[in-house]
Amino acid sequence: MFLYIVRKHFDQRSICDRFQHSLETVNRHVRRVMRTVAKLGKHLIRPSNNDGLPPHIKFNEKYYPWFKDCVGAIDGTHVSAWVRAEKTVSFEARKSTVNQNILCACNFNMEFTFVYSGWEGTTNDSIVFLDAVTHPGQFSIAETRQYYVVDSGFPCTAGFLPLYGGEIYHLQDYRGRGRNPTGYNEIFNYRHSSLHNVIERCFGVLKACFPILKLMARYKPVK
Repeated sequence: MFLYIVRKHFDQRSICDRFQHSLETVNRHVRRVMRTVAKLGKHLIRPSNNDGLPPHIKFNEKYYPWFKDCVGAIDGTHVSAWVRAEKTVSFEARKSTVNQNILCACNFNMEFTFVYSGWEGTTNDSIVFLDAVTHPGQFSIAETRQYYVVDSGFPCTAGFLPLYGGEIYHLQDYRGRGRNPTGYNEIFNYRHSSLHNVIERCFGVLKACFPILKLMARYKPVK
């Protein structure tokens, strides 16, 4: 029943008809599975073993040796949310949809290694990022020489490598102009953007697998 809701985007009343159970029974079991999955996530979503060079970088001359200490990518994404009426305004983001802003990190195997959720959809990515890295026990890097590639909206600090500001960096910008990057800054931004694209692919796969992240069903809030 839980998978039908998150994977097929069925509401609970449709699940009642499908499995011939009462709404109370469906709600109780879905909540139980949801709590269990949330607890399991703490064991599955964690920094991977960073021993050794990622093959994605090691065997690609576009990245090696320039990004040999990079262990992954970080970015924020918006997912659909359902909140109390008095909180709707702060959670409204693009196109007047109610969203929450989630900060995620992934490795080059397209595995999420960190997820920081709960922020309003109107919150800037950099604010969510700073909150995550400054709170003890939230996000940390084991070795100072290692780092994550981040978007231009994030601060440049130890362990996090953003792009050069004021330069073209999106891959489609070069494709649209029909030219290759020139100069040190443009070449760096082009390769950085290509490497950082792994987190965008992760978001795309996640939202394709779980349509509920695009449009959250309307549930009554729990007291």
